[in-house]
Amino acid sequence: MPKLRRLGRNFDPKSYEQEILRYWDERKVYEKLRESRIGAKKFHFLDGPPYPSSDTPHPGTVWNKVVKDAVVRFKRGEGYFVLDKPGWDTHGLPIEVMTERALGFSSKKDIETFGIAKFVEQCRELAARNIESMTRHFKEFGVSLDWSSPYVTYEREYIESAWWGIKRIWENGMLYQGERPVHWCPRCETVLSDYEVSESYKELMDPSIYVKFKLVDRPEYILIWTTTPWTLPGNVAVMVHPDEKYVKVRTDSGVLILAEKRLEHVMREAGIKSYEVIEEFQGRSLEGLKYEHPLEDVVDVQRGLREYHMIILSSEYVTMEEGSGCVHSAPGHGKEDFEVCSRYGLPVKSPVDERGLFTAEAGKYAGLNVREANNLIIRDLEERGALVAKGTVVHKYPVCWRCDTPLIIRATKQWFIRISDIREKLLSESDKVKWVPRWGGERRFRDWLLGVEDWIISRQRYWGIPIPIWTCDKCGKIEVIGSSRELEAKSGVKLEDLHRPWVDEVSIKCDSCGGTMRRIPDIMDVWYDSGISFFASLGYPYKTDSLNEIFPVDFITEGHDQVRGWFFSLLRMGVLLFGRAPYRSVLMHGFMLDEKGREMHKRLGNYVPPQEIVKRFGRDCFRAFVLTKVPWQDLRFSWKGMEEVSRKLNIIWNVYVFATTYIGDRDIKDLDPSDVRDPINKWLISRLNTTMKNFREAMEEYNLHVASNEIINFLVEDVSHLYLRVSRKKIRSKDEATSSEWISVLYYVLRNAIPYLSVVTPFLAEKIYLDAFMMNGDPESVNFLTLPEPNLLMIDEELESLMDIVRGIISSSGQARSSVGLKRRQPLRRMVISSEDPLVKKAVENFSEVIMMEANLREVEFGDPPKDGKWVEGSFNGGKIYLSLEIGEEELLEGLSRELIRRIQLMRKELGLTLGVERIEVYIQGDEEIRKAVDSFYDDITWNSDADLIQIVSGPEEVSEFSLGKEWEIDGRRVVIWVRKI
Repeated sequence: MPKLRRLGRNFDPKSYEQEILRYWDERKVYEKLRESRIGAKKFHFLDGPPYPSSDTPHPGTVWNKVVKDAVVRFKRGEGYFVLDKPGWDTHGLPIEVMTERALGFSSKKDIETFGIAKFVEQCRELAARNIESMTRHFKEFGVSLDWSSPYVTYEREYIESAWWGIKRIWENGMLYQGERPVHWCPRCETVLSDYEVSESYKELMDPSIYVKFKLVDRPEYILIWTTTPWTLPGNVAVMVHPDEKYVKVRTDSGVLILAEKRLEHVMREAGIKSYEVIEEFQGRSLEGLKYEHPLEDVVDVQRGLREYHMIILSSEYVTMEEGSGCVHSAPGHGKEDFEVCSRYGLPVKSPVDERGLFTAEAGKYAGLNVREANNLIIRDLEERGALVAKGTVVHKYPVCWRCDTPLIIRATKQWFIRISDIREKLLSESDKVKWVPRWGGERRFRDWLLGVEDWIISRQRYWGIPIPIWTCDKCGKIEVIGSSRELEAKSGVKLEDLHRPWVDEVSIKCDSCGGTMRRIPDIMDVWYDSGISFFASLGYPYKTDSLNEIFPVDFITEGHDQVRGWFFSLLRMGVLLFGRAPYRSVLMHGFMLDEKGREMHKRLGNYVPPQEIVKRFGRDCFRAFVLTKVPWQDLRFSWKGMEEVSRKLNIIWNVYVFATTYIGDRDIKDLDPSDVRDPINKWLISRLNTTMKNFREAMEEYNLHVASNEIINFLVEDVSHLYLRVSRKKIRSKDEATSSEWISVLYYVLRNAIPYLSVVTPFLAEKIYLDAFMMNGDPESVNFLTLPEPNLLMIDEELESLMDIVRGIISSSGQARSSVGLKRRQPLRRMVISSEDPLVKKAVENFSEVIMMEANLREVEFGDPPKDGKWVEGSFNGGKIYLSLEIGEEELLEGLSRELIRRIQLMRKELGLTLGVERIEVYIQGDEEIRKAVDSFYDDITWNSDADLIQIVSGPEEVSEFSLGKEWEIDGRRVVIWVRKI
C-alpha cells in the first residue's frame, strides 16, 4: 500500500476552506457526484424555499441549510441518488414591500401610477439578484444542493403547476367565493390569513371604554366593553352568556345590566363607589331584547340597523375573564361576532374601505382612519351620555407580518378553499408522518389542525401567481383555467409571462351568453406557492405526469414556526389534490438566538453576519457548532461556543497530523481484525465500529446532534485524548510486529472516520483526504466515498465497558491528586484499585498500561485497601482507588523530566517545528536536580522531544548559535532552555 503524505502542522481553516471551494468548483465535484448516483435508489429531499428578500442570509437560515446539507451528504454517503433541488419562494409581500421602499412608495396608488408592469419587473429583478447573492453564501458554507437547477416560484413552469392545482380544486368543488370578516392590512391593502397573523403581534396601547346601550321601552342599559371604539359604527348586536348570572345595578349612570362575576371589577374601573344590585337572573333571559345605538344620529348605517339591534346568546365567545360579560358584536369586524350573528340571521356591515378609512356609510366619520377616529368616537359617546368609563389598555395586537402596520378586521369578498371538510383526513395523514421530535406532530401540529378553517387564497396585490379565474361580466359564469395552453386555446392569446398585468389583459368569450370573461384581479396567497412545491418543483403534471416521481418526499425540515406555515401548507395541498400527506419525515428545528436568548435582528444590534463567522472561525466551525446542538431547540449563538468547537476541530486536525507524521514513512499493511492482539487496539476498533453504527442510527432518526457528537467525540476523546497517548511509543517500537499492528489499526480507524467526518465538517475532511489519504486509484474527492459499513463482529461491548471503568479510575485519580495538591505531571509510585466487581478487575488486567500512562503511575495493582499510612483515597463507580503519596528521588526526577519535556515541546511549537519531522538540539541550564533528571531520563526526553542532543550547560556561551532561548520556572527552580533546529 502507498505511504501517507504528511499534513502541515498549522490548522488554518480560513485558508484551506477557500481552497477546497475552488477545488470543488473547478473539478465539478457535485455535478459528477450526481451523475454517478443516477440509477441508484432514490432519496427525495424537498427544500423549504426561503424568501430572497435580502442579499445576505440570516445565520439561522444558514443553520437551516447546513442541517439539510448534513442529511443530503449522509444519504449520498449511503449510496442514494438524492433529489436535492434548492428552492426559492419569491412572490408576495416580502419582495413587494422592499421594492416599494426602494421606490419610495407608501400605497397601492403609487404602484398603479408607476405602472404595474414596471413594478412587477422590479420585484422580479430584486428576487433574482438576491437569489444569486444568497446562493453564493450558502455554497460558501458547503451546502451541496443542486444550485444549477433550483425551483423558483416565479418561473413559468411553476405557475403552470399552480394553475393546474387550483383548477383541480375547483373541479372537486372545494373552491368558492364568500364574504366574511378577515384580517386586513390597510397599508398593503390586502387580506391576510390566520396563520400569517398567528405569530405577528406587538404590544400596543388602545382605548378601554365601557358604553351603555339603552334598552327599547325600558329604563335600563346593557353595558358593553370594547378596546376598539372604531368598530361601534358596525355594531349589530350584544352577546351575553346564556348560563352565567347577570345583574341589574342601580348607579348614578342609570340601571346597568352586566355579568355578576364582573360587577366589582367594572364598578372599580368606572369609579362607581355607590351602587345597588336590584335584580339577578340568567343571561338567557336577556335574549331578544332590543336596544338603541348611541351613535345612530351620526352614523348613517346605524339608522338602517335599528330593527336588528338585539341581545343574543353565545356560550363560546362570552367569558367572565374581562369586560362586563356583555360583548359588543360587529359581524363585519369580528370572526366570532360573524359566526354568532349569522345564526340569528343578522346583517353584516363593515363601513371601512381598503385603506382603513371609514366609508360614507359611517356618516360623520367618513374619510377618517379608523384607529385615528377612536378619540372622536369616544368624545361623541361622552357627549351623548353613553360613556360610563374610559381608560387605556396595553395588549398584544396583530400587525402585518411584513410592514408592521396594525391590522384591522373588515368584511370582504374573498376566494376560499374548503378545508374544514377535510380536517379529519388531515389529522389521519399527519398521524402517518414521522415527526422529529415526536411532540412536534403529536402536540403542536395536531393542535393546529384541530382548529383549521377554510383557506383564504386571494390577495389584493400584484407580485404573485395570478388566480386563474375568469368571470363573465354579463351572466356571471365562472371558469378556472388550468394552463397557459388552455388559456391560449380559449382566448387566442399566447402569453410569454403569466404574471400581472399581462394576464389581466387576456379576455375570453363566454360560451354561455357570448359576454366577455375577465380575470379577477387577485393573486394567490404565497403559502399556496410553497404548498405546491412537492409537485410544482418537478413540473408536475406538464413536465412529468408520474406520481411515483413526486411521492413520497422522504424528508423536510424547517423552523418550528412552519408548523402553521409550510408544514401545514404542504399537507393541505397533498390531501386536497392527492388525498395523502406528501412527506414521510419532518424535522422541526429551532430559531437562532443571540447569547441572551433574543432573536437576532439588525435593528437590535445583535445580528451576526455569516461573512463575519467565516472570517473569525471558518465554515466548518459554524457547521459543527450548529450540528452538535439539539436541532429542535432554539440555539443561542455564542463566540465562546465557537471557540470551543474550533479547539475540537484543531484537535482532530492534530490527530491526523500525528498519524501522517509518525506512520507517513511506513508501509501500512491491510488490517486483519483477527490478527489484532493488543486489547487497546481491539478497543479502538470496537469504538470505531460502534461510532459508525451509532452515527448511522442517529442520522436515520434525524438526530443530527447525536450523530455529529459521535464522530467528533470519537476522534477527540477516544483517539486523541486516550489512544494516541499510548500509541506513540508503540508505533515507533523496534519490534516490527508491535509497530505494524498499531500502524495498521491507526490507519484503519482514521481512514474509515473520514467519510463520516465529511458529513459534519466537509472542508476539514476533504483537506485531510486530498493532502494525506487520497492514493492512486482513489476518487478525486471525499464526497465520492461511501460511508463504510460498521462491522458488528468487531464491536466488543464488554471491552468498551471496561474502558469506561478505566476512565472512571483515571478521573478519580485526578480528583485525588487535586485534593492533596499534586500535579498530574508528577509521577507516583503506586495505585491500588479495590472493588468487588469482577469487571473492574478485568478492566485493570486489560488496560493497566492505560491507567499507568494517564494517571502517571509506575505500578497499578488490583487488591485490598492498603493498611499502612501515607495514601490518598478516591472513588469511582464500582470501587475505590488508593494512591501512594510516597515520592522518592526517582519519582521526583521523572516529574522534573516531564516538566522539561513540556517546555521543550512548547518551544518547538513556537519555532513552528513538527514532531516527527524536524530534529532539534536542546541545551539546558539548571540546578543539580535538573541535571540529575536529564541524566536519569535522557532517552525519554530526547524521544518525546525529537531531539538528537540534550546537553547541560553552565551559561549561554556554551550554546550553539541560532538557538531560541527561554527562561522557565519549574517547581521554584530557575531553568533556561535553548532549542536549535538541526
